[in-house]
Amino acid sequence: MKKYLYVCLVFLGLFLLWSCLYKLGYLEEMDLFVRSIFENGVPMSLYSIASCISFFSSIYFLAPLTIVFLFIFQNHREKLYLLITLIGSTFLSQAFKLLLKRERATPFFGTLPKDYSYPSGHTIAGICFYSFLYVILDKKVKKTSFRIIGKVLCISLMILIPFSRIFLGVHYLSDVIASIFLSFSFLFGLLYVSKEDIFKR
Repeated sequence: MKKYLYVCLVFLGLFLLWSCLYKLGYLEEMDLFVRSIFENGVPMSLYSIASCISFFSSIYFLAPLTIVFLFIFQNHREKLYLLITLIGSTFLSQAFKLLLKRERATPFFGTLPKDYSYPSGHTIAGICFYSFLYVILDKKVKKTSFRIIGKVLCISLMILIPFSRIFLGVHYLSDVIASIFLSFSFLFGLLYVSKEDIFKR
């Protein structure tokens, strides 16, 4: 089990190092360069697709979906860790937003989000939630075709959600990278704290 703790600490260290680089201003040039790539000449239809992808990691989608899974899951430990995953990842993102207070970039379209930018709450919630769901599908779903389709969807969302936040202009690249580090630190920390296999078949 100690390997989970070590991985958790490595990702936490990467997050803290990355955050220091951001605060010292070393990431600004990279952020502005990446933002300039998407700022001009992108069709509105692609923005609509990115908005849809982002919605799959919003609290308005994940909260009702979590309630559905709470009724579906039979194992009480799975229900508990599902709630911890959603609530814990949301708390982490909001806590660091308030701590670092990075102002939002102006979105390429739509309204300006009211909260701070660093890290990306959608990215953290999406990666944590769909990682949990991936493991559940891998361990619990017996029909191979359903299991494969579900796992592919989870992986796709874990990749596309961070990208969509940059594409929409509501986050900088450094916000998203920090969120990825923090997400995996949280997930491996949760695995270490549980000290048991909560996903037995």
